[in-house]
Amino acid sequence: MSFIKSSTNLISVSVPGKVMLSGEYAVLKGGIAVSSTIDSFLTVEASQDPLETSNGGILIESDLWKKPQLLEINSSQDDAKEASRQLHSDPLVESVRLGAKLFSVGGNVRVAVRSDFPPAHGVGSSSALRLGVLFALREFTKVTETPTISDFDLITEAYNLQKASQVYASGYDFANQYFGGLISFSLQKESWADRVSSCPPLSNSPLKDLIHIIAGGRGAPTSQTIETQMGWLESGTRWNQLIKLAENFSSLLQSFYASTATNPDTILKCLVQWSSAHHALFSGSPAYPHHLDQAFQNLPGYNHDWSVKTTGAGGEDALLFFGYEKDISSVINTLKRFGWSPFRYKFGTKGLQWKSRKGVGATP
Repeated sequence: MSFIKSSTNLISVSVPGKVMLSGEYAVLKGGIAVSSTIDSFLTVEASQDPLETSNGGILIESDLWKKPQLLEINSSQDDAKEASRQLHSDPLVESVRLGAKLFSVGGNVRVAVRSDFPPAHGVGSSSALRLGVLFALREFTKVTETPTISDFDLITEAYNLQKASQVYASGYDFANQYFGGLISFSLQKESWADRVSSCPPLSNSPLKDLIHIIAGGRGAPTSQTIETQMGWLESGTRWNQLIKLAENFSSLLQSFYASTATNPDTILKCLVQWSSAHHALFSGSPAYPHHLDQAFQNLPGYNHDWSVKTTGAGGEDALLFFGYEKDISSVINTLKRFGWSPFRYKFGTKGLQWKSRKGVGATP
């Protein structure tokens, strides 16, 4: 790992989006989550405010906002509490506030965020934002070769912010976006490094032709969806089945990678069978997008030649399509009928990276 000496340099941090393939909710009970980064990124820049308009504060810009916001880090305690109450619900402001505290950020600083993926796509915008801001402010304020806070401690800080926002969080998204590529993740280990097992990237395997990411719906409010799903899971005897599903997917991947001669049709048949079992479990949830499911059932080959599953928290976020390219058009046309503007992401290999005018840093 190389670290950059910087004081007033512009620091740019890029964090990839991610998608969970399996293990949603099961990971909270010690199950295995499998996820992959995508080849689209959220970028955070930290620099001196060139116009010095921030008057001792931090000027925050986002491509989601109509105008910048000023975070007054030297305001009185009462003013700070009021500002915190007003801005607490915004993950960007929360992250900048924490970064300013951790790294004693002075005034006249600009933090700017832009993203290739909107929050409604459900591909890890909030975790990417928190990681990006904290790493950008650390690198921006660093003036020695030794970081004041280690990478893994900084991931923990970002994770704690996430948990304060949505209560139920495993941290798989932070680990995936930090390391990059395809990973399996389990909370049964103590450290971030031990919780992660890297797998050969999907982008370099035959699986890339059989697993496709589709986003572009109305999205689903994460906290509300999680609370609904957790309540539904707790009300029945579904946890063991859910954890077993997660284990089965992980085993499927291992068997696919272990046998290079496996026929794609055989792989697809296994994936569709697994997805159908996932559907059979989650279709009973009140948070499941039943209107989409009913429409898919009218299409030829559903849960036989191809299948669709929800990802992450569930609801109308990004969907995974298991099948050949020739069968995906009917699914996309169906989604359009329900107001989707379908967008397809590709699997990626890169994790969090940063650069300045003096060099480039990357995760190990």
